[in-house]
Amino acid sequence: TPPLVTPPSTEIIDNRYQILANGAEIKDLQTNLIWQRCQVGMNWNGNTCTGEAKKFSCGDAQKQAGNGWRVPTIRELSSLIYCSSGKMQSERDVGDGGAPIKSFCDGDYTKPTINTKAFPNTPNNWVWSSSPYVGGSSYAWLVLFDDGNVYYYYRINSYAVRLVR
Repeated sequence: TPPLVTPPSTEIIDNRYQILANGAEIKDLQTNLIWQRCQVGMNWNGNTCTGEAKKFSCGDAQKQAGNGWRVPTIRELSSLIYCSSGKMQSERDVGDGGAPIKSFCDGDYTKPTINTKAFPNTPNNWVWSSSPYVGGSSYAWLVLFDDGNVYYYYRINSYAVRLVR
């Protein structure tokens, strides 16, 4: 007899996120990316993310990838910014030749600035992307999920990471 295959979940959050892998992963139906629901260092307990997000230098963040998982680009990571107010203050040119990325939630918005049904218990912290800052090799791009800020910082600084595939 063939092995049993568990079908993907049909549960969809806010017409955008499909729950996978018993809840530990989430598929963004707008981008077709699959995200770990918890930041590295946190664990999925079947209901929410528990524990504390670990912080890494940019180089060490890259070392958390594997088995198909990778650190997202700044465009991928910024696609997770959710401003409950529906308003963004500004845009950032991330130097990759694409359109500027919206940055900073505006007005009265809920923190963290991510869909907390899809990504429960997300800390309001900086999260690394894999995108280098073209203005200097010592920097890379991040997103601050406290206010939706897209910015760059020194690669040697330690921040959280959320993996994608």
